[in-house]
Amino acid sequence: MKITPADQRRFEAQIAELIRTNKLPTLDQVRAAVAETRRKYANSYPDFQKRIHGLRVAAERIHREEFEKIVNPAPVQMQLSFVREVR
Repeated sequence: MKITPADQRRFEAQIAELIRTNKLPTLDQVRAAVAETRRKYANSYPDFQKRIHGLRVAAERIHREEFEKIVNPAPVQMQLSFVREVR
């Protein structure tokens, strides 16, 4: 999506309005929020990585199984209604 000059001016006016009404956080407020979030979740990052790895392995296994079903389908025995088994 390309931003036109008119869109750029409209966005700048909206940003100026947010700054003027003190609704836009300052750069220092954003930095503080990022630092706090990193501090809060720093210990859970390895657990998150383990979960992502587990999900990736499971998805690859399922993908492989589904691929094998397509490439090497199970043999199918057709049963025709007009053919009766004679014993």
